[in-house]
Amino acid sequence: MEEELEALSVQRRRAGNAAVVVAVLAAALTGACMVGSEAAAGERRGALAGTVWEAMQQGGTAAEALASVGLAEAAPDQVPDWFVQEVAALQDGWAVRATEAWDVVDIACSSGTATLRAGIEEQLTARGWVQCPTGADGQDTYMKDEGGCTWMMVAYSETSGAADAVLRILRA
Repeated sequence: MEEELEALSVQRRRAGNAAVVVAVLAAALTGACMVGSEAAAGERRGALAGTVWEAMQQGGTAAEALASVGLAEAAPDQVPDWFVQEVAALQDGWAVRATEAWDVVDIACSSGTATLRAGIEEQLTARGWVQCPTGADGQDTYMKDEGGCTWMMVAYSETSGAADAVLRILRA
């Protein structure tokens, strides 16, 4: 009986130690993704903003300015199947722009940030995404174990009641 209790105690310690190792690795991976993305995003943000601003100053439309940095409007029939299966199906009222690879997707709507955020969160949760807190207002990070997409950051903003979400998607 004592040998069985000792064996159970050893198994519990090993399981506990393994759980701690997995938690630490997951936290480190999440932190590394966030830090790497934040630094790279800061550099890209400045370059993209400058390019868009310059195109607008030269009399171009917003669509032309965004196209100059690789974001083109997408009709519902242009959305890749993998995006609908792994991220979200487009909703009525969403205006979508995306890069050719769909690794950066801009979703705009007039319903406000709370409504847009709730719609996106509902679809991501239904597809197996788990939200990882970033500690930053207006930004959410998501991870999942299965599928072709494993990490995503979503940044929300609102101007004059119109909401905007930019998704940065990591695909395998």
